[in-house]
Amino acid sequence: MLYLKLKQTSKIIIVFVLFLLYGCKKEVKTDNDTKTTSDVIWATIVYNDVFTQIDAIFKNNVLLTKDSITSERYGCVVVSKKFDTIFPKIYLLDFGGSNCQGSDSRYRRGRIYLSFSNYYSRPGTIVNVSFVNYYVNDCKVEGAYSIQVEQNIDLSENIIYNIRIQGGSILTSTGRIFYSGTFAREFVGGQNTEYPILNDDVYQINSLSVKGTSANVEDFTAVLGSPLKYYNNCGWFIGGVLLVNIYSREQRVVTFNSNICSNIANVNISGKDYSLTLR
Repeated sequence: MLYLKLKQTSKIIIVFVLFLLYGCKKEVKTDNDTKTTSDVIWATIVYNDVFTQIDAIFKNNVLLTKDSITSERYGCVVVSKKFDTIFPKIYLLDFGGSNCQGSDSRYRRGRIYLSFSNYYSRPGTIVNVSFVNYYVNDCKVEGAYSIQVEQNIDLSENIIYNIRIQGGSILTSTGRIFYSGTFAREFVGGQNTEYPILNDDVYQINSLSVKGTSANVEDFTAVLGSPLKYYNNCGWFIGGVLLVNIYSREQRVVTFNSNICSNIANVNISGKDYSLTLR
């Protein structure tokens, strides 16, 4: 009798152990979530776009030499000078109170204030940027933003724009993305054509180091795997690799299409590839 009870008890223990083992295996899920990665890319695009909007206007250095300018229209934005001082020069970029679609098909509204310490593209110049109810595709953009100009010390002598975002946040329909850090954008192509011919301008993001929290409340950091290319005639990055690290998850390796202007990126997670449609 005791033997039968022990035998039954042993069977129960074995069944219980097997249940735990197989039960645990069933709980293991494939790590294929790209929500945070999408947020990181979107924030990088948005803060890169802030520079693109400024660059498209102030490459025309005539704006900074006009003492009596009141306002001029550049596509969706009206540019006005706020004070008749030598330097710093204060300008307002007003995109209006309702959405205006740019040549890149994105919608913008709101205001951006700029303070120039010297002429645009002159090494040493600092441009401080502030946002007032500024939106891109109905996402509210905030934070302290600055651009510092320097010249590449190598033989190319290209202009480099060092961009810093402090306390950055983007309010989206699914939550708020917090995003802070730095990246360096080098002017690498199109220098031989003067303003207003800008579509052939090519920039390369040579360094990037950012951190923040995604809309679904995951902490992240991101750095470059290889430089990102940005063409003025394309609203997406062309070529390059972004490495996204998410707390307690596998690293995401984001590769941008190097052949065509595309809103599709490849995300590799633990050796598996996933297609991501960019915003």
